[in-house]
Amino acid sequence: MNGIFISYRRQDSQSASGRLADSLKEQLPEAAIFRDVETIEAGVDFVDAINTALESCGVLLAVMGPRWISIQDDAGRRRLDDPNDYTRLELATALKRADVRVIPVLVDGATMPDSEALPADLKSLARRNALELTDKRWDYDVAQLVATLRRALGLQPRTSIPRAWRGPGAALAGLLVAVVGYLVWQGQKPAAVPAAVSTPAGQVVAMPANPATSPAQPNAPARAAMAGNPAEPCPVRLSINRELPTPFTCLCSAQATHEGAVWGTDIYTDDSGLCRAALHAGVIPAVGGEVTVMREVGRPLYIGSRRNGIQSSDYGTYSDSIRFVGAAQPAAGPEACPIRLSINRELPTPFTCLCSAQAIQEGAVWGTDTYTDDSGLCRAAVHAGAIPAAGGWVTVVRAAGRPLYTGSSRNGIRSSDYGAYSDSIHFQARSSVLTR
Repeated sequence: MNGIFISYRRQDSQSASGRLADSLKEQLPEAAIFRDVETIEAGVDFVDAINTALESCGVLLAVMGPRWISIQDDAGRRRLDDPNDYTRLELATALKRADVRVIPVLVDGATMPDSEALPADLKSLARRNALELTDKRWDYDVAQLVATLRRALGLQPRTSIPRAWRGPGAALAGLLVAVVGYLVWQGQKPAAVPAAVSTPAGQVVAMPANPATSPAQPNAPARAAMAGNPAEPCPVRLSINRELPTPFTCLCSAQATHEGAVWGTDIYTDDSGLCRAALHAGVIPAVGGEVTVMREVGRPLYIGSRRNGIQSSDYGTYSDSIRFVGAAQPAAGPEACPIRLSINRELPTPFTCLCSAQAIQEGAVWGTDTYTDDSGLCRAAVHAGAIPAAGGWVTVVRAAGRPLYTGSSRNGIRSSDYGAYSDSIHFQARSSVLTR
């Protein structure tokens, strides 16, 4: 039972949960990580999947953001009061099992709920000691959680393998896959059949063809700067060494394009999956290839999007960014809107951004004219009449929190009531229809 089940609400902590799952996969490779969006196949009964997953899990992480306890459905009812609510079912099932440790994980400044605010089958959750994950101390906080998980699951502390005994087979094989994949993408044939070599571990792997006899590659300046040495495989994330000089050129394998979460569009957080972000940016195909990455200063906002089969996520303030040589430059002027303005409460307003028709469908809305700042930004803008359903430019302004937000039906959007909340938003005059 060395599995880890991550329970979360998408409206509350989807980005933080994705980042946590990514960190745990890297630091606990011997543990199976279960997260619904990644591991439940289409057509599978969700409740059956939960029960099956918990049978192999020794720990459930209950990721809680500021609205975890108060998220409402379209009828204005608290989701946690619904016995069939998936999050409630996950936790209630785990709390009944003596062989599953339930650990509350607090993100985005959330605090533990009182027992009185929880339904009967979740009241014992309030007695569980919680662990907090913060953006500023993310690496440290995750390391503390990993140490706790190793103890809970009975896993040995991770030790490094002496460098002299590390078999190069895996690295060389990954390098060969990336090179061949890149040549296939370019419609080229490798110059020669690679030779086979033996490693100290007795493995037989293929060596890539001599770069000097291979067909010409793009990014010639970057390759020339490496004095003719072939690029090595890419790390999962460039954040592993922030002192590493850039431009940095490396090879992405097809497998590497599946590793890591991605935050941003065109410019990404440096802890995004490097090769996955490169695929999102369009500088390599899904089979992999060579990339050259550049460091950028941190940004107050990273906007997610769907490109090339990869969905990236929104993120707020982050210290370090990356971009890729050969990728399209970000468009001048205001960028796409985040799903929620609450992702960065330090972002100055008035703030102008572009709502797409797809963004109108994102998020729930609380209030009328004045909304909670974690309402779906573009959806609230349509409700307010600031933009039409086709989308458009919107300017949002922060406002003080209110003791009451009253829902209504407007412009095809139903907003909900909500009680006291710390931060509000409202919109300036209606903008023009989005044009292409």
